[in-house]
Amino acid sequence: MSRNNLESVVGKENVNKIVSEIEVSIGEIRELKQVGGGLVHYVYKVTTNSQTAYLKIRANHYSGIPNISTQPELIGNEKRALELFSINSGEYFPEILLYNSVFHYLLLSDVMPGGITLDRMYRHGNVEPIDLYQLGYSVGSIHSDTRTSESVRYPSDEQYQSNLMKYALESYNHPTLMKAAQEHRRRNTQLLIGDLSPKNIYIRDGIVRLCDLENAHQGVLPYDQAFIIAHILLHHKSLNTAIAAMWAFIDGYESSESAVDQGDALVSQTLHGILLYRLDNPVIPYELPFKSKQRKQMAKNVFLSLGDNVHDLEVVAANLFDI
Repeated sequence: MSRNNLESVVGKENVNKIVSEIEVSIGEIRELKQVGGGLVHYVYKVTTNSQTAYLKIRANHYSGIPNISTQPELIGNEKRALELFSINSGEYFPEILLYNSVFHYLLLSDVMPGGITLDRMYRHGNVEPIDLYQLGYSVGSIHSDTRTSESVRYPSDEQYQSNLMKYALESYNHPTLMKAAQEHRRRNTQLLIGDLSPKNIYIRDGIVRLCDLENAHQGVLPYDQAFIIAHILLHHKSLNTAIAAMWAFIDGYESSESAVDQGDALVSQTLHGILLYRLDNPVIPYELPFKSKQRKQMAKNVFLSLGDNVHDLEVVAANLFDI
């Protein structure tokens, strides 16, 4: 069992304490291996004779961008989100096996056997409309079953949402996005998943699981809806497949007790912002199946679409792929 990297994160003097706590909880560790892909937390796959779990540790800096500082105690926000979602939607999320507020870690059950994420499925070109329909149904069910207004984040959900709007919408200084950000702050909120990126989604044989509630917060539904729709569009290489995938998700979502209000301008406005956030973000780059020149043109198209005040989701997609 390799401990070198863990020592560099928590200090050599604390490794034995953490390992001991984990072994009391789930048994003797056969393998402790760091896994990649995380931006904020250090993540380790923990294997015992009986199960696999994941150890998430929050340091005083981002794991993926070390020059960005953060507060280790904020891992408590994810614990709180998992507890709230577990009340009515626990089947979709990891179980908390262990939490330590001193060493700032969560030990979570494995909800993604084999690491078969939606991101990995996209890379291998084997995402089918039925997968996205099932994802839509699951996300819609979570939204309808978890309409709590209970606070998630420290120091406040309002502060987190305001900061989120600054970098997701307001940083582009477009008047439509600035207005949309204010509308997000004005509306009543409910518990949101926050980061429905493909790397956080597991779909296989009709089973959908979600992980990483680092960005869960009290917010407005169009944010979660636009976030996942933007990622679905951006992970397809052609307009036709992108639109078909988008509608598969929306159809599944609306087969639950939730709905995407396509008459609500906030949905399309937020969609424009998230598209820009993923296409043109020098601080937090995001890998997509497009070359640099294509990405720049797509970002330009999104700005033009904003200027035309486009609200129809198919038109937004058509404008995006006009390359």
